[in-house]
Amino acid sequence: MGTTNVDPEAQFNVVLHHPKPMDICQIQINAFGFGGQNAAIVMSR
Repeated sequence: MGTTNVDPEAQFNVVLHHPKPMDICQIQINAFGFGGQNAAIVMSR
């Protein structure tokens, strides 16, 4: 059912239960598929 307990040592934002508003300029999305079909995209405002 997903993450419910976040390690306090985690050095990144963990989003739980609902979207978290953030002021960001760039994102990266990775998609990994069967048979080595992988893709990545970086989007910027």
